[in-house]
Amino acid sequence: MPLEAWKNSVDDACQNDLCFIWDNDVRTEVEDYNRRLKETPGYVYVDWRIVLAMLWVETGPWSSEWKTRVMRFAVPGDLGYAALESHKGATTLVVRPDRLALIDEKMRTGGRAAFNDPVLNIQAGIAYLFTRMALSDDAPRPNPGDTGLHQHVVAAQETGSSIAQLEGTSVAELRASNPDVNIDRIHSGQVLRFHRMLKGRAILGWRVFDAKNVAAQYNGGGDPFYAEKVRYVYAKLTGDSGATAKGAQWNPSSKGHPSGGGGARAW
Repeated sequence: MPLEAWKNSVDDACQNDLCFIWDNDVRTEVEDYNRRLKETPGYVYVDWRIVLAMLWVETGPWSSEWKTRVMRFAVPGDLGYAALESHKGATTLVVRPDRLALIDEKMRTGGRAAFNDPVLNIQAGIAYLFTRMALSDDAPRPNPGDTGLHQHVVAAQETGSSIAQLEGTSVAELRASNPDVNIDRIHSGQVLRFHRMLKGRAILGWRVFDAKNVAAQYNGGGDPFYAEKVRYVYAKLTGDSGATAKGAQWNPSSKGHPSGGGGARAW
C-alpha cells in the first residue's frame, strides 16, 4: 500500500473502540519493563505509546491479524521467535523470568500457533523489542566491588591468558595494571598485579526508543517506510499535530484508556 494511502487508512480507521483494545495491555507491559530496568546503565523511560504505534504499523485495526498476531510475532520467517526460543543476547537479563518461562512453555507446547493469542503475541513482541534495544556484552568488565590490587606470581608455562582465566581477570586488565611488563613475554617468578573482573553477559546501555531505532531493530519485513509510519501514528497518539500530514488527532484516553506518562518527545 502506498504511504499516503496507508496514512489515509490510519486517519479513517478509528471510528470505534476496536482501535483502542490493546492500549492497556501495551501500557501495562511497557511500564513493567520501565520499573524493572530503570537502574540498568543508560536506561531512559520508554513511552508506551511508541510501542502502541508499532502495533498500528505491524497490523492495524483494519487488519485480520489485529485480534491474533497483532505484533506479527511468530509469523513465518520472524527472527524474534528464534531469538527468544534460544534466549539470544540479553534475553534473560531483560525479560521477566516468569514471562520468559511462559513464552518458553508456549513454544514447546504450541509452537508458532500459540502466538495467535493476541495478548501473548504482544507480550512476546515487546520482550523481543526490549531485548533488541539492549546493548549487552559477555566480555569481562570491571568489578566495582573489587577496589584493591591482587598479585600473582608467574609459574612455569603460564601465559597471560591462563593467568587471566585462573584469577578471574582479563589480559587487558593485566596489561593495564602492569604497564612495564610485556604480558606476551612473561617468565617464571614475575609478580603481576591485577583487579578481578566480572564475567557473564551484562547490559551496558540502551538504544534510544525512537522511530528510527525500533524500525531498525524490529522491522523484520523490511518496510522502508516503517519509521515514518511509527512517527505518524505516534504523533496522533500524543496529539502532536505538527508532526502529522493532516493534523488529525485522536487520543486513547478519550476511549477510556489513559494515555499519559512517559515524557513524550517530538520525533
